[in-house]
Amino acid sequence: MMHLEDNIYDGDLLKEHEISGASHVISPSGQSNPSIPKGTKKITIDWLWDSIKLQKQLPTKMYKPD
Repeated sequence: MMHLEDNIYDGDLLKEHEISGASHVISPSGQSNPSIPKGTKKITIDWLWDSIKLQKQLPTKMYKPD
């Protein structure tokens, strides 16, 4: 789980019990987690790595798990 501030390249990795504060959750394809809060963006690990490589927060549209 992660919390990323909008429009900046910054964030924190959160512990499982801090999931309510997450803005983005790395979610493997085909897995669902009912504890993920509504409105939290589910993304693949590729989104995280690509954002780090490009040093900016990328749009999540192309990184949604199946």
